[in-house]
Amino acid sequence: MRCPADVLRDLLAAYKRLTADNAKLEEELRVGNHLLAVATDKQRDLEAEIAKLKEDIQCMVKKAADKSLDGYRELGAKLAEMEKRNERLRAKNAKLKEELKQAKLLAECECPACGDTVYFHKLGGITCGCGGGRLELTVNTTEIGE
Repeated sequence: MRCPADVLRDLLAAYKRLTADNAKLEEELRVGNHLLAVATDKQRDLEAEIAKLKEDIQCMVKKAADKSLDGYRELGAKLAEMEKRNERLRAKNAKLKEELKQAKLLAECECPACGDTVYFHKLGGITCGCGGGRLELTVNTTEIGE
């Protein structure tokens, strides 16, 4: 049998080992908690940075959209102005054609190739843009000459 002193010595050694192991575990726990706190802080910082970047991207997209919308608005205004100008020119062209018809200087005929109505001066022939050849008057030239 073992003597009580040996048992006490073994118990004391086991206690020291447990205390040392406990100290190591406490140190590892402290380091782990510190690393967890650092990782949590880092995650919070990264999430804040991601949120800021998303906000910046949204801001840039909004600015680009605003610039584009302004550009589209500007193009729309230009298009409307060009359509008005085009209508004015069409009206002026129609008025001039009518004046020429009234002056008996302009005749009209239908292109046999494409069927378009083509206007031309009575003093000379014309070819249609479709390439169907030289057009001839379909109205009486004496009427035009009157």
